[in-house]
Amino acid sequence: MGMAMAEMLQKGSSNPLIADLAADLKARETKPQPPQDLKDPEQCKDAALQHVRTVNEILERKLKGPEADEFKRWLVTVAHRVAEAANEGGLFGFGGERVSEAEKSVIRQIAFALDQPVS
Repeated sequence: MGMAMAEMLQKGSSNPLIADLAADLKARETKPQPPQDLKDPEQCKDAALQHVRTVNEILERKLKGPEADEFKRWLVTVAHRVAEAANEGGLFGFGGERVSEAEKSVIRQIAFALDQPVS
C-alpha cells in the first residue's frame, strides 16, 4: 500500500479527490496508524471494510459522478496492488500464487462496498 501511495504522491492525479488526498498526506507528513484494540486478522478486515463503506457513503452524499467513480476505482486498484505485492506460498520467492483466493475475496468485498464492478 505504501508503494501505491508513494506513486500517487509522486505522479499526482487529475482527479481532485486523489490530488487533495496527496496534498493532505504531503502536508501532514503522517503515516496511517493501525486501529487500536483489534485482536485478529478477521477483526482488522471487518474494520477496514467498514471504513471503505463509510468512504462510499460520504462520496455518495457529497460527490457523485465521474470524479467519485474514478476515486473508487483507484481504491480498488490500490487493493489489487497490495494483493500483488507478494506471492502466497512457494519457496524463497519462487512459485506460489500471485494473488491468493483469500485476497481475491477481500478485493471483491472492497469493490462491492464501493459499488464498483468486480474484475
